[in-house]
Amino acid sequence: MALPVPNLDDRSWKQIVDEAVRLIPRYCPEWTNHNASDPGVTLLELYAWMTEMVIYRLNKVPEKNFLAFLDLIGVRLKPPEPAKVVLEFTPSEGAEGELVVHKGTQVATLQSGGADPVTFETLRDITLLPLHVVRAASSHRATVADHTEALASGEAHEPLFTGVQEVERFLYLGDDRLNAFNEEAAVDLFFDAMPGSSGPRVPTITEWQYFDGKRWRDMTVNRAESDSRRLAFGSHPGIEKQIVNNVETYWIRGKLAEPLKDPASVQLDSVSLRVEILGEGMAPENAFVNIGNYIFLPVDQGKSFHPFGEEPKFDCALYLGHKELFSAPEARIRLEAQLVEPSVVPTPEGSPDLALNFEYWNGRKWAELGRTSPMGVSGVQGQFNFLDSSGAFTRSGAISFDRPTDLVEAEVGGQKNFWIRARINAGNYGAPGSYELIGQNWVFKEDRPLRPPCLKSLVFKYVREPKPIAHCMSFNDFQYRDHTDDLNTPYVFFQPFLPDLDETPAFYLGFDARFPQQAIHLYFELDDVAAGGGEQLGGSAPGALEEDLVQKGPRVVWEHWDGGRWADLLPQDRTYGFTRSGYLTFNGPRNFEKRSVFDSEAWWLRARLETGSYDLPPVLRAVLVNAVDAINGVTVEEVLGSSDGSIDQSFTLANAPILAGPELWVLEPDAPTSADRGIILREEGPEAIEPDADGAGSWVRWHEVESFFDSQASARHYLCDPIKGEVTFGDGRKGWVPPVARDSIKCEYRLGGGVAGNVGANTLTVLKQSIAFVQNVTNPFAAQGGADPESIEEAKRRGTFAIKNRDRAITTEDYESLALAASRRVARAKCVQASDGSISLLLVPKAERGNGDARAVPSRDLIDRVAAYIDKRRLITARVNVGKPKLMPVSLELTISLKAGATADRVKADVKEKVKTLLNPLHGGPKGEGWPFGRAVGKADLYPVVEGVDGVDRIADLIIIDESRRLRVEMLKLAEDELPQLIGVEIYDRG
Repeated sequence: MALPVPNLDDRSWKQIVDEAVRLIPRYCPEWTNHNASDPGVTLLELYAWMTEMVIYRLNKVPEKNFLAFLDLIGVRLKPPEPAKVVLEFTPSEGAEGELVVHKGTQVATLQSGGADPVTFETLRDITLLPLHVVRAASSHRATVADHTEALASGEAHEPLFTGVQEVERFLYLGDDRLNAFNEEAAVDLFFDAMPGSSGPRVPTITEWQYFDGKRWRDMTVNRAESDSRRLAFGSHPGIEKQIVNNVETYWIRGKLAEPLKDPASVQLDSVSLRVEILGEGMAPENAFVNIGNYIFLPVDQGKSFHPFGEEPKFDCALYLGHKELFSAPEARIRLEAQLVEPSVVPTPEGSPDLALNFEYWNGRKWAELGRTSPMGVSGVQGQFNFLDSSGAFTRSGAISFDRPTDLVEAEVGGQKNFWIRARINAGNYGAPGSYELIGQNWVFKEDRPLRPPCLKSLVFKYVREPKPIAHCMSFNDFQYRDHTDDLNTPYVFFQPFLPDLDETPAFYLGFDARFPQQAIHLYFELDDVAAGGGEQLGGSAPGALEEDLVQKGPRVVWEHWDGGRWADLLPQDRTYGFTRSGYLTFNGPRNFEKRSVFDSEAWWLRARLETGSYDLPPVLRAVLVNAVDAINGVTVEEVLGSSDGSIDQSFTLANAPILAGPELWVLEPDAPTSADRGIILREEGPEAIEPDADGAGSWVRWHEVESFFDSQASARHYLCDPIKGEVTFGDGRKGWVPPVARDSIKCEYRLGGGVAGNVGANTLTVLKQSIAFVQNVTNPFAAQGGADPESIEEAKRRGTFAIKNRDRAITTEDYESLALAASRRVARAKCVQASDGSISLLLVPKAERGNGDARAVPSRDLIDRVAAYIDKRRLITARVNVGKPKLMPVSLELTISLKAGATADRVKADVKEKVKTLLNPLHGGPKGEGWPFGRAVGKADLYPVVEGVDGVDRIADLIIIDESRRLRVEMLKLAEDELPQLIGVEIYDRG
């Protein structure tokens, strides 16, 4: 809004003519013709025109005097503000050696149409690193969130230090014997804890699952037979082999049911497995009857059969094969035989000398398992603990033995398998009858009738006595650890469940290569909108903003893995604990080792939230390795001229306007005194004095000031008008006069700035000078902060407030005016004082170029700039929060009637645009100056705007919806620090 300029004389040409005509009768009574055609009246009109010109010039006097006054008190037009951006360079694959992109490297947009490309310059040297972020995750206690894919996609909005997925902890047990779950079996697990351990036992704190080929399914524990040491399971058909940590076998796993207070108290010594086949048992996979002469007859096990044929004799044998059963080590095998009922087939009867040998193939010969007879074997026999209650198949019973360790595969009847056999070694089951000639008659004699065994069923059952589990692994924090050797080593115990990876919230970054031992700059882009909060000023002396940020913000500790522990990284954290976008700068650690975290082998950094908290968790958008800041400007080095030793010397730059912060160097033949040297270094830094290459003295960087008021006679000070490009030196009393020398004054400055520099993301892609082994460059995010030079009207308004506030923040109006003076990117500022005495300074930024739909959300850079400006001007006791307004979401539903001939689509679009404009934070509201803070949104505000749209006859219904509460309201009430945020407008045509 322009300042009102008073008019000393506001008469118009017509008023001057009318006044002159009215005065004619007084001064010239004889002049009676006052018509426009009268020559005298024509002269009056001419004089009136000349008078109007004088009045116009007279009315300019107050404004010119005011501008002269502002110039007198030192109010100068502010130069353009340059946009800033982060550039990301990508080195070529296979680039060797140190690849440095030097400070001042220029990157521009593509030239389009007649517009000149927009150029940016890098602000420091950057060494490109051939490494990438391969994993990023947050963890908090038993939860974790993986950010890797989101960051790689370039569309990340990942809240840090919060977990999403529960970190499950498992104990995996693998063994081929677990295939018994597919049968009717009893499976027992025995867990032996470390002697003296007082912690909870594994069976009481775990829930168990098995893998069915597609997913893990819950298992049912037989609680009646289980205790703190033993877990008893029944059959679980469908278990299949699975690969766990590169080991393929049958697996079950125990999930930690709930977090442990002290995970270290759970220590295991051994885990044993016992398997017993129950129920009907397992039929042989293959069965043959050998009746001699290598004749192998396959057995149809679906019917009753004679195990040695219908006429058994010496060396007749029954071969039984079962790969799974006979390959199971250390199994106690039980072969159950059931004879056909005696009413169907007579009960078998063996001769007293019947000897039945059970044998197995050991790779060289058929070795003996055991020997039985019709008497059976009631006491364990031989090395395999052979037992027989079937009496050599003369009655229903079972044959039991321990599996031989040297039983190997053989081929029988053309079938490869693991085989045992039962062979008639002596005796028989009777002999076939025959006819004998007794006298003259043939008589059939059957002294011992043939009664061979006939089996109704023959099945295997087995029991595997408790033996150590074949494979044991723990899974903690997405990493497997093999404990098989621990189980098999006496007096070695292991902890199956580890404590949470982090007690405090943490953020992990994994890289695919080691950092070199040099300065590393990692850039973190955070979502300023989601971050919330502002800059808290207070409690320190004005100007101590950075100390406030470090002391008051959340304390985030950065660490690296050195091979044995997490060691301090000791970085310079310009994100101030993830409260803003910025760089993490550190020296590449000497001891930086690879480690597996979250199942990923990488070189890891960790950020721990040690103290403090966030109102909202920080939202990460990107992590860039080869990033550098750039500014919209082109550096120019210019020799201004030579000093002649006169006072008040002035020089004009070849280009104007320039950006703020030029560097001006003066050649001084004599070295500065020690006192002067200390002042120079304090004002301009350690590199402010450089020897001349030709030995003509020293080049000294002089210090720019706003005025010479505080300058001493020896002060190396100068004034610079960036709009006009003028440089002025002192008179010897206020500011030193540059020593006489030829070409002794040179200046380095930048040209550029303005809103044209606010280019979009990924538009800066042109290197002005090619750099070897640099594949490409881009700006992942839009440039921000560009502003055009200050207009005279803006300077007048600023000057008015400068007179009032004297560059100090006391009243609320002072804070608002100083916020506007801090940056021309600030469109509006509102100062709100809380009941506790603290002050909130809320900023509304100007719309970016080409973005008329302004958002009342200032960038972090703008907040920082205003906060730093206010911090130097506030009272020491003032507690100020510089931030953004609170936005109250609101939606509207309108039902309108249209005038005859009106186009519905056009009218609806116009209504939406008018409502949108009304609630706009920049140019809405009753006066077009932005919707006022705290002003309620009522129907009375909306009716005249909507009804004023061409084509609207009347409003049939108007509904205001408070989106924060999802309620219909008559009026959206706003607090003093709130602005409306229009979410949507639904318009219905009543017809």
